[in-house]
Amino acid sequence: EEPKVEQKEQTAPPKQVRNAKPLRKVAATYPRTALKNGTMGKVKARLTVGEGGDVIDVEILESSPPGVFDDAVTKAVKQYKFEGDGSKYFVDQEVVFKLEE
Repeated sequence: EEPKVEQKEQTAPPKQVRNAKPLRKVAATYPRTALKNGTMGKVKARLTVGEGGDVIDVEILESSPPGVFDDAVTKAVKQYKFEGDGSKYFVDQEVVFKLEE
């Protein structure tokens, strides 16, 4: 009788968070309502960088105040460009919104 060999699915090695600097950054647009209300804040986002250096996904990790700047940050960081080395990795970015006094 043949021994049974259990086939385990090959999973990709875990993606790591790198301290990579974007080669190209796009400034986030200050939301009109926040501007009008004088709201300041910050958003910490985790970007998934694809093999070619493009941002393929954005996850908001923290935002203060919650929800106010998320869309603006997501739109901006999706246009960032990183060095592509043929692997996928994460990069954490913090975007701060502040009004000049």
